[in-house]
Amino acid sequence: MASVDSSVRNIGVESKIFYPSHGAGKIIKEKVIEFGGEKKKYFEFSFINKKLTISTPVQNLDTLGIRPVRLPDYILGKIKVLKSRPISKPAVRNYNELIEVIRDLDTRGEVDAFIEIIQYCNHEMRTREKEGRLIPVSIVKYVKTSIDHLVSELAVSSGLGYDEALKQFREFTGIKIL
Repeated sequence: MASVDSSVRNIGVESKIFYPSHGAGKIIKEKVIEFGGEKKKYFEFSFINKKLTISTPVQNLDTLGIRPVRLPDYILGKIKVLKSRPISKPAVRNYNELIEVIRDLDTRGEVDAFIEIIQYCNHEMRTREKEGRLIPVSIVKYVKTSIDHLVSELAVSSGLGYDEALKQFREFTGIKIL
């Protein structure tokens, strides 16, 4: 059995969580599922930004990067940088390296990582616009997904609806996309 990270030891039913591949939500129930003759304890998650529930073995929480949501003041303090510094040039030589860096950041599932993704993608979009080149769909998708993750975490953390958190995000960052 994998060791459980200290940040996930104290989560349980009704805990507000961030699930890197899905966004923010909460644990709605605990259940035991038998598969292949082995019984495992699972948490069932629901998400604020998706009509989706999923079940995950409790023992896998740390390896999946599932963590408690950050406090609203922490998130708001971090996203402010997007207003003053919406663009950051990544230290990469080409587009393939950029995508690799973005994927690595995305799997971290942290507020700072999503901010970096937005900044790097904004740099790529601005560069391509100046050069008259097309903006790859993947770049737009990463920006939208990162914003969605930040907004969903802010909503769950602060007890706001998604639309209200999006409004707050836009006020703090000046970003109008979505």
